[in-house]
Amino acid sequence: MNSGAIPTAERFGVKDSAYYFDGTSKIQLGTASDYTMDSSEFSISFWFKRDAGNQIGFILGKRADVPTFEQYGVWIMDDISPLRSGKRVYSYFKSSNPGGQAPFREGVSVNVDTSWHHVVVVQSVKSLRTYLDTVLIGEDTTKMVGQFNVASTSFIVGYTFVNAGGQDLYFKGAVDDLWIYKKALADSTIKKLFAYQDDTTNAGGQVGAKEVTENQFESNQIQLYPNPTSKTLRILYSQKINVVVVMSITGEIVKEVSGDESNEINLEVGDLPAGIYFAKIADRSNQSVIRRFIKQ
Repeated sequence: MNSGAIPTAERFGVKDSAYYFDGTSKIQLGTASDYTMDSSEFSISFWFKRDAGNQIGFILGKRADVPTFEQYGVWIMDDISPLRSGKRVYSYFKSSNPGGQAPFREGVSVNVDTSWHHVVVVQSVKSLRTYLDTVLIGEDTTKMVGQFNVASTSFIVGYTFVNAGGQDLYFKGAVDDLWIYKKALADSTIKKLFAYQDDTTNAGGQVGAKEVTENQFESNQIQLYPNPTSKTLRILYSQKINVVVVMSITGEIVKEVSGDESNEINLEVGDLPAGIYFAKIADRSNQSVIRRFIKQ
């Protein structure tokens, strides 16, 4: 559910392809299994651009309330204990641990400027690795027990809380190209994600763990609206549409619809859980483009 986040230009200048958070807005992606990590390895990749000035802003992730504060997420701040305003990327992962104090892992960058930056956090059995623009800024090898389900809490972009009755913490800035992988990404893959120069949000050919090769199209050749949508997504394309494949944020195919070689299609998405999805639109020569949409 989008609560006030505004479409904005992404890092390549394509308008309405990222979301801007003004310090009072957020996007709740829900509690689907895509965001329930158990004790498995997983990675989160995204681009962001912060507003000028210091802030204690929660960019994205999941956090539980008292008493456990089980969570995984990425912030803009100076430090988390105690909370201090700043300009650094801060990853903080704390597992559940019934019957005992849960351990946590963290990673902290130097101050970042107001340009677009690429962040990848990789939670593995051995460590939590945090990357900023391909550079490893922190590796925490604290031994972990428990899980990262945070089952009762939505995955949220742009907002979190400190504790019960505490301060609301909103992010001020823009976020784009959020991908979640149910595996630990290798350094080589992280470099490919950073270097990828395309506006089709296909994350350098990586859709989950599956290799996909895409052709680049100009942004004005395709339109998706309304976006976000709660029921029907209308797709207009300059080519004859052969098939539309809908993928979750982890790369799982959740819907496939024939385009009947028309230039437009009404894609019914009312049956999908709320969250971020990607529509892969292929023409009759099997050339394809991927566009992101939000199901409310």
